[in-house]
Amino acid sequence: MQQTQVSVGKPVKDDMMPVPLSNGSADAPPAMSNDYDAYKEYENTSFEVSEDEVLRDVIYALQGIDGKHVKYDSVEDCFQIDPLVGMPRSTRDQISKLCELGWMYMRISRFVQEVSGYGQGLVIQAFASAIEHELSHYYKLIAVLEQQLACNSITLKRLTVWSAEPTDRLRLMLILVDMAGNRRGSSLTSELYALSSHGDPFTRNFVRNVLSRTCVPIFSFIRSWVFEGILEDPFEEFWVASDENVKIDELWKSKYSLRSSMIPSFINVEFAEQILSIGRTINFITKCCEDNEWQVDQAYQITLTFDDLQKLESVINIAAKATNKRVMDLLFNKYKLQAHFSALKQYMLLGQGDFIQHLLEMISPDLNKPGTSIVRHTLLGILESAIRSSNAQYDDPDITGRLDIRMISDNQITSSNKNISQMHQTQDGMGWDMFTLTYIVNPPLDTIFTKDVLRVYIRIFKHLWRIKRVDAMLDATWMKHQELAKVAFGHRKSNVSRKFQPILHLCNLLRHEMVHFCNNLQYYFMFEVIENQWQTLVDKIKKIKELGNGDLKSLIEAHEKYVKDIIRQALLSRGQSNLKSQLDKTINIIMQFVNMQDMIYADAITLLKVDRMDDSEEDEDLNVVNGNVSSMLNGGGNGMSDYGVVDKFGNKLLEVQRLFRENERLFVQMLKSPSVQHDNMLQYLTFRLEFMTGGDEQQSLLT
Repeated sequence: MQQTQVSVGKPVKDDMMPVPLSNGSADAPPAMSNDYDAYKEYENTSFEVSEDEVLRDVIYALQGIDGKHVKYDSVEDCFQIDPLVGMPRSTRDQISKLCELGWMYMRISRFVQEVSGYGQGLVIQAFASAIEHELSHYYKLIAVLEQQLACNSITLKRLTVWSAEPTDRLRLMLILVDMAGNRRGSSLTSELYALSSHGDPFTRNFVRNVLSRTCVPIFSFIRSWVFEGILEDPFEEFWVASDENVKIDELWKSKYSLRSSMIPSFINVEFAEQILSIGRTINFITKCCEDNEWQVDQAYQITLTFDDLQKLESVINIAAKATNKRVMDLLFNKYKLQAHFSALKQYMLLGQGDFIQHLLEMISPDLNKPGTSIVRHTLLGILESAIRSSNAQYDDPDITGRLDIRMISDNQITSSNKNISQMHQTQDGMGWDMFTLTYIVNPPLDTIFTKDVLRVYIRIFKHLWRIKRVDAMLDATWMKHQELAKVAFGHRKSNVSRKFQPILHLCNLLRHEMVHFCNNLQYYFMFEVIENQWQTLVDKIKKIKELGNGDLKSLIEAHEKYVKDIIRQALLSRGQSNLKSQLDKTINIIMQFVNMQDMIYADAITLLKVDRMDDSEEDEDLNVVNGNVSSMLNGGGNGMSDYGVVDKFGNKLLEVQRLFRENERLFVQMLKSPSVQHDNMLQYLTFRLEFMTGGDEQQSLLT
C-alpha cells in the first residue's frame, strides 16, 4: 500500500551523534578522524540497560509519557534518548521508529482536546469525536502491550511488527487532523468526502467511517429543519441561514437564505435549495398561516445518516410533497387565494367594467379639483356607492372590503419602499394625477402580493385609468355634439349654424380618429395583454395544484411573471420609457382637443342664443335642451358676438389635428422599431393602429 506522506518531524533525537550526516543516513559514519575513541562513542556498542527497561520506556512514549531514558523534548518536538545510555545503533533506530507512533498520538490527542470544547463548532467536534473513536483501537493495543510486557512475552522486534498497522492508522489520522486545520462545517466534510474516494481500500473505508460520524450534526440540522422547521445552528455550519431581524411579512422572501459556502460537496445546489424551501414552507405554515398543529407524518421522521444518501433524497421528496400540499390547501381554501387573484384583475386591472364605469362617472367631479380640495372620506363614500351600483355588490364582502382609495403621486410609487398604506398622501396637483385604487392584503397573502407587486398593480391601474378617463371624455364630447346639433340644425339654419358647421364637422371627424386610437389601445391592453396573461397564470396555477409537487416559490414566481409581462406589454417597463412618454404626449393632445371642443360648444351656444334673440319666433328648443348644452346656455359662454371666433377655433383645431396625427404616427413608428418588434403582442397593436388614416380634406371644409 502506498501511503500519503506527511511531515511528522523527527521523533527521536540521537545526541550521541556529534556531527550531522551529510546524506541524512543514520548508518553512515561521521566525518571525523579514525580515532578509535570517537568511533566507539559513535557506535556505543555497550548495552547498559535491559530490553525490558527499554520496552517500558517505549510503551510510555507510545502514550506520550516520558520514560526513564526516552523523554519528550518540547523544543525539538521529538522524543530524545538519554545520551549517557549506551545502546547499539540498530536499537536506537528501532526505538526512533516506534516513538514516531507516540509522537503522532501526541499531536492527534492534542488536536482532539483543543476542539472538543464548546465554541469550536458542532461539525469539528463530531470530527474530533470520530478521531477519538478511531483511537480506541490504539488504546487497546497499548493495553495489550502492557499486558505482554508484564508477562515478559514481548521484544523490540515483535513490538516493531505489531506497530506497523497502528502506524498506518495514526499516520492517516494525522493527515486528516492536519487537513482539518481551521476548517469548519461543510468545508470540513467536503474535504473528507474528497478523500473518501481514495483508491486504497484501507484509506477509503477509514475516511468514510470518519466522515459518517462527522456528518451527524449536519444530518441532525436537516432532520430538524425539514420535519419541524427548526434551525438550531449556533455556529452557522448549516447551509440554511436565518436573519432574526426580518419581520413576519418578509419571512418567505428575506428571513431564510442559502449559505452556499456551507453546502457540502455530496449535496448539489438544487437539493440544498429544496431542503431550504421545505423548512421555509413549514415556517410559513406555522407563523404566517398560524397552523401550528400540522406536521410531517411521523412515519417519515427517521434518522438520517451519510451512509444512505438515497434514503435521504427519498425522505426529502416526501417531506417536500407533504409541505407543498399543505400550504396550497391553506392558501386556496382557507385564504381564498384564487379569489384574490381574480379581484386584483377585476378591480386593479379594470376588468369589472360596470364598476369602473360607475366609479369614473361618480368620482370625476371630485377629481377635477386640486388635491388640496379633495376629501378622502368623500372619495371612500363614492367607492361604496360604485360598489352598490354595480355587480361588485355580489362579490364576497371580504373582497370588496379590501378596496381602498389613496392619493399618491407617480414618483412615490416608484421611489418609496413603504407599504401603500404607509405612504404619505400628497395634495400636490390635480386629483386625477394623484388618484389610485388600492387593494389591502394581510398575512399570509402579503407573501404573494408583496408591497413591490402591489406597487406594480398601481402603476398598471393608473395607466389604464388615464386611458379610460380620456375615452370617457371623448364620449362626453360626442353627447355634447349631439345636443348642439339638435339645437343648431334642428330648425332653420342661421348664419351662426352655417358658419359653425365646418368646425363641428372637423371636430366630429377628429374625435372619431381619437376614439379609434383609444379604443384600439384599450382593446389591446384589456384583451391582448391582460386577458392573455391572465389565462396563462390560470393555467400555471392549475398545473401547480394538479401535479401535487408545486411549491409556494413556483406560485410566487408565476404571479410575478404575470405582472411583469403585463408591465412589459403595457409599455410600462424601464426600457420602454420613450414609448410610454410618446403615448402620454398623444393622450395629452386628446385632452387638449376635449377642452377646446368644450370651449367651441360654449361659444357656439352663446352666439346661437344671441342670434335667435333677434328672431321674433320663440325657440322652445333652446329653453328645454338638457345636459351640458342647457348649462352652457344658462352660463352664457365668453360673450363673443362676432364670428371671428369661428376662424380662431378653426385654426386651433387644425393645429391640434396636426399634432395628434404627428404624435400618433411617431408612436406607431416607435412601435415598429427593432427593439420593440420582438414582442408579438406589440406587433399586433402596431398592425391595428396602422389602419388609422387621415387626410387633409377637413381643412378644405374650413375654406
